[in-house]
Amino acid sequence: LSLSIISSALVLIYLLFFTTKTKVHQRPIGERLVIYLAIYDLLYSVSHELDHAYMMAVKNNPPDFICRPFALFVGGFIIAQSLMVLFTSINAMSMVVLKRKVQLGNRDWKLFAVTLGVPAVVGIVGVSVPFLGPSGSW
Repeated sequence: LSLSIISSALVLIYLLFFTTKTKVHQRPIGERLVIYLAIYDLLYSVSHELDHAYMMAVKNNPPDFICRPFALFVGGFIIAQSLMVLFTSINAMSMVVLKRKVQLGNRDWKLFAVTLGVPAVVGIVGVSVPFLGPSGSW
């Protein structure tokens, strides 16, 4: 996990500070997707690392009220990252095979609505059911 955090952070630092000075939403879609993938990987890795750090600090599994947010964030970021990878492959196929650009809306809002909205809804339902947490799948 630490290697993932380091590599994602290095990719973000390089792309945001050492390449072109244009704003992220004005860059080509391929470069934006690499930035978004690095951000999502960083979010997942940090939340997962915090989960493990907590368990190592207390030498026990977290109680229910701490386990649910860990499950919500880790599960949510896994789903978000998977949806971003899925979109990246669909976008590549659309551009290369179909010769069409996928319209993402102003500042890619449609992409973020799906990749962050779906995991948020799944996570909220999972915590309320209770599917996520100590007695559930996480």
